[in-house]
Amino acid sequence: MFVEIVSTGDELLVGEVVNTNASWIAKRLTLMGFTVRRITVVGDSIEEISDVLKNALSRADIVIVTGGLGPTRDDVTREAVARVTGRRLVLHRGVLEELLSRRRCEKEAAERMATVVDGCRIIPNSVGAAPGMVIEYGSKLIICLPGPPHELKPMFSRVEDELKKFSGGTVLVEKRIKVKGLPEICVYGKVSRILEKVPGVYIKTRVLEKGVEVYFLGRREDVERAVRMFDHLM
Repeated sequence: MFVEIVSTGDELLVGEVVNTNASWIAKRLTLMGFTVRRITVVGDSIEEISDVLKNALSRADIVIVTGGLGPTRDDVTREAVARVTGRRLVLHRGVLEELLSRRRCEKEAAERMATVVDGCRIIPNSVGAAPGMVIEYGSKLIICLPGPPHELKPMFSRVEDELKKFSGGTVLVEKRIKVKGLPEICVYGKVSRILEKVPGVYIKTRVLEKGVEVYFLGRREDVERAVRMFDHLM
């Protein structure tokens, strides 16, 4: 099943913030058996987010959008999702009460963050303020999460069980081996022989400051077989 990640925020495009959310989510999804097809970074523009989201939905089964759910004027993810899905934005009274009472947000900010896409399922934010959303759109799934990593990570964990149902229960494992004393081209020569015999495993060589790292990813039995072959060739 294919997934695309859309990371929003001008701060990502100007280099002020490193997009660690996308790599973290991509790794979690990959180990759950999903294929992450694209990661797109887009600025704080309703038009541009809408365009990216529309294209992502034409290719992927699940689209995960990060950022743009806060109270400021440049937090426009909810508007873009509403535009693409053709749904209204509505005030969620439960979220509003939570923000006003427990989070002690100002009313204007609370009302903005409590405005969600009609028909969505709320992902509670136990760390920050802005809630996430799960939107079923035909056979597709759109998941919206806030940008701060310390908020995003526990909220993503809340939807992992649901995502696993889409992945069909596939679980992948990874393994890293460091090799010293050989250039990457020599290491890759050995890797290419393994790929011919174990096509179900993904193997990637990467040059380190000292040596070469070989990364294995796949089903446990495939990875274990590939690692045994690699050890034998070395």
